[in-house]
Amino acid sequence: PDSAAAGSTIAVTFTVTNVGNRETRESSWTDRIYLSHDASLDSLDAQVASKAAYDAILAKYGREDGKLRPGESYTATVDVNLPYDLSGEYQLLAFTDSGITSTWNAPTSAISPRLRGLDPNTNGNGLVREFQGEGNNITVKAITVVPYVPPDLQVTALDASERAVRGQDFTISYTVSNLGGDTPIQEARWDDLVYLSRDAFLDTRADRFIGSITHDGGLASGESYDVTRSYKVPTDLPTEAYYVFVVSDPTRYSASGSVYEANERNNDRASDVPMVIELPPPTDLVVTAVHVPPDVRAGQPISLSWTVKNNTDLLPEDEQQAASGTWTDTLYLSEDAVWDIGDRPLGRKAFTGTLLAGEEYTLSLDTLMPAATPGHYRVIVRTDIFNQVHEGVREVNNRTASAQTMEISVDELVIGAPLATQLQ
Repeated sequence: PDSAAAGSTIAVTFTVTNVGNRETRESSWTDRIYLSHDASLDSLDAQVASKAAYDAILAKYGREDGKLRPGESYTATVDVNLPYDLSGEYQLLAFTDSGITSTWNAPTSAISPRLRGLDPNTNGNGLVREFQGEGNNITVKAITVVPYVPPDLQVTALDASERAVRGQDFTISYTVSNLGGDTPIQEARWDDLVYLSRDAFLDTRADRFIGSITHDGGLASGESYDVTRSYKVPTDLPTEAYYVFVVSDPTRYSASGSVYEANERNNDRASDVPMVIELPPPTDLVVTAVHVPPDVRAGQPISLSWTVKNNTDLLPEDEQQAASGTWTDTLYLSEDAVWDIGDRPLGRKAFTGTLLAGEEYTLSLDTLMPAATPGHYRVIVRTDIFNQVHEGVREVNNRTASAQTMEISVDELVIGAPLATQLQ
């Protein structure tokens, strides 16, 4: 094109013709596109695209020898990404059979500090031997680069719960607006991060990271998107007041984040008031029953069930406390009735709701019995495995083993005896 916006991707199409009187001796070479301030190529210019000639010749003529015969030509198209900091008049140089490229010791390009220049020690004659015909391998096209209007992503609104219970969910809603130019096509995806901070100043190294939300699809100038998410308050978080922070496209891995913006320092927002993390009065969850089958074979399906009760009905009335929210029960296979780190997990199940004093619930789990040494085993249930419900000193009674044992058996392999089976 005659003009393009900085930061955009343009398609550059060029045609190469063999104007000599014999076919090329070589079957492969590279055509390169350079960006320059003038019509001549030097080490301060920058390579912005390249294309193997073999692919274009194969696509047009169907020949696999890669050679271009007299009078033949091919046309190729490459994508060129224009740096964001360009502005003004430039020259695009299409150089067929070019060996001039950038290497680790090339200087920084005068086109942009984001680009590396060209190594003057690379071979300008390329791979194809053209002898006196080497001087006409470059074609120049002028292009005007319109200054880039960078996007400006800002969190323009943020609402969060004013109070939350440790281990339970809290909800945030926020809006991200683009108060600058359109986000480029190649920068259409970024993350929004959520933090909890004890003060109104964000420090991503010290504040508590809660979660991330990925936005995909870019954002045009003046547009915005809304997000609502729920997160659990960490169970190890002290019961204090915390500001909720949302940071859109943070500068985690580079100075400009995933989206290049003129101002990277206005991408975060804190809740207007801090969220108070509360610790509810302690309740008391107890596994009152675990039901297991009398026998099972390793590798076969097994159904287990258990009952959990809010045991605070046995306490004085002023100490009776409901258990509310979501918590998880986990089942283990044990050789005895005492849980230890060597017991094998069988699975887990979550409960969501409110359990008043004296109330109970029953859950079931269908799973496969893992391989185990034949013998008698018990199933141990640990309720509220992640300590999502505050129980205080009553956490110690959260484990219960099945009253009955179950016998695990395995198929015996008899040496020399045929085994009839069906493969699927």
